Amino acid sequence: MGIKPFLVQVEAKAIRGVPRVIITGLGDQAVSESKHRIITALKNIEVKFKACRVVVNLAPANIRKKGSHFDLAITVAILSEFGYFSAPTSKTMFLGEIGLNGELRPVRGLLNMALLARQLKFNSLIVPLSQKKEVRLIDGIDIFAFSDLKKLLSWNKGNYHPAKVVFSKNLPQRNYARAKYWHFISQFPRIERILQIAGAGKHNLLLVGANSFSMQKISRCLLDLFLPPTNQELLEINQIYSLFKNNTFHIKQRRPYRSIDTNITKTELVGSSRKFKPGEFSLAHKGILFVNNLDDFSLKKLNLFRQPLAEKRINLSLGDGLTTLFADFLSIACFKPCPCGNYGSQSRKCLCNPAARKKHLASIPLFLLKSFDLFIYLTDLQEKKTVDLFSKPDNNLKFDENKKQIREARTRQIARYKQKNCILNSGITQELLSDLIKITSKAKAELARAQEEFKLPLYSCLSIIKVAQTIADLDQKDEIKQIHIREALQYRWLTNT
Repeated sequence: MGIKPFLVQVEAKAIRGVPRVIITGLGDQAVSESKHRIITALKNIEVKFKACRVVVNLAPANIRKKGSHFDLAITVAILSEFGYFSAPTSKTMFLGEIGLNGELRPVRGLLNMALLARQLKFNSLIVPLSQKKEVRLIDGIDIFAFSDLKKLLSWNKGNYHPAKVVFSKNLPQRNYARAKYWHFISQFPRIERILQIAGAGKHNLLLVGANSFSMQKISRCLLDLFLPPTNQELLEINQIYSLFKNNTFHIKQRRPYRSIDTNITKTELVGSSRKFKPGEFSLAHKGILFVNNLDDFSLKKLNLFRQPLAEKRINLSLGDGLTTLFADFLSIACFKPCPCGNYGSQSRKCLCNPAARKKHLASIPLFLLKSFDLFIYLTDLQEKKTVDLFSKPDNNLKFDENKKQIREARTRQIARYKQKNCILNSGITQELLSDLIKITSKAKAELARAQEEFKLPLYSCLSIIKVAQTIADLDQKDEIKQIHIREALQYRWLTNT
């Protein structure tokens, strides 16, 4: 049911009647057609199919079942009924599609179903050999991978001994191009600093300006600054992608980066319920979602951001109930300050009148503006001059220093919030302020002065405290000081927001 699997017990019984296979239990067309694949595969591997009627039941029979991953379990149930398979099956889960030649083929959502097998304390799990790497993230259960039915039957007779799939706590990291755009970002210390703060506290970032290509470079750099995902985060990320990729899934070893623009449909954002498929909100889980030209999105599409930004999840309505998908991402959005994009620029003239600018700013719902803790103007963002294109500055040292500071800041946050639901500063609520956040009297006075001068609402003051706490963590300080509040105030955008 969406991302959450449920257990299906496959039963087979041979009875007198016209030789045929009948499958009951509300299976879809893929389940119904499995009998043709299975009968042909058994004949091709020279297993004699007895001349009788075989009734196969998928229990519970009142829940609709979809997909080809039942093939292997149905085959084993029939083989057990005919006496060709004698190994105990009650505590073993079988997953795989059967080819006409007896080959075991990959199936969609294997990782999620394997996690269910571990949760229900199954002794063993049988999967296709081609998906051996996918289940390396799971421990606590014996997993065996087979390439075809012949080897499975040989294993049953004791003539074949497959090696267990070895649990990999730390997957070998691929050599990704490190900090691909860092040479561009290092020209702008203010941008570099705000990326460091966003990466350390997982704060959503709104980039105000017209150069969307440069802003996409900035968002890519933030992905490079992120720390590698933990094993639990890897599991959650790959649970999503195991359902997204149709039988051609490869383990993702780094945080995802997804980019969307105004051409995206509502179904692509949230996900499809008819033929279940996660949307961009879920595909960006534990990574970055870059929203290009936020001001050009329709209000209906912008309202879809409400649940994932507030609850870090998406509820998707299916035909037989609701399913919940992960949607915990850091959002980076670019936004033009006016219809032409030149307002505030020193090199280009704005052609918009005040009424047009006011209407443009009002196109973004207030709940969406509340979700961004960091704002920065990038109206005059330019790249290097032509003469500098041939230089090769070494920014690796600075990049490593930034990543080290982020790692240390996150370690402090995890230790601080270990007894609470939130893990990072972006999740601070008003209830946690008095218990966990330490702030000097001068810093409180500075925040009160700013609130009165700029008429800041309460949620804006909370955002300032979140950012100031992250800055304090980057400075390895146990309490928020006046200088941290002052720097956090620099990253607020517009009066009364």
